[in-house]
Amino acid sequence: DPKVFENALQCLRHGRRMNISYRSPAGKTSRRNIDPLKLVNYQGRWYILAWCHLRRDRRMFHLARISRAAATVLRTMHRLDPGDDWLSGTFGIFKGGAAERYQARILFSGTAAEIVRRQRWHPGQQMDQTGEGLVLTLPVADDRELLMKILQFGSRARILEPDSLRRKAREELDKMVQHYHNEQH
Repeated sequence: DPKVFENALQCLRHGRRMNISYRSPAGKTSRRNIDPLKLVNYQGRWYILAWCHLRRDRRMFHLARISRAAATVLRTMHRLDPGDDWLSGTFGIFKGGAAERYQARILFSGTAAEIVRRQRWHPGQQMDQTGEGLVLTLPVADDRELLMKILQFGSRARILEPDSLRRKAREELDKMVQHYHNEQH
């Protein structure tokens, strides 16, 4: 919505708190007061990084899920410091509240290794060639987006670390397999 985008810009420019109606991915709508910190374009989608007064934490809001946005008379109480690496310190757009950062290691083989070798997933990534393929290591705080990216490579990607991410992938794959075992034509 161009009005939402314009209001976000104006609130950022003038240091004003915003009142928004936000729809979660599950479809639940909530009203929130936020202190806009930064507009972010990530993979062609617009997000606003903000301090959420409801959650008392930083949140990333997808602008397309904001149905109403209005500036308030209140000044923002929170700022983004120049050296703050909350956005850039880990892989992906999802940051998940106060999640701990960890290193994920993924082994890519065959064509997946050749594709990933030419990609930059994160400035802090490391790539190591092994006899089995290419091992990508990168910092992560919220693994939702990483899991989606890994699954797109199918059997040509294998999570080496951490075990918690391996478990999540296994659980998702088990659910996917069930779709095809229970398939009715």
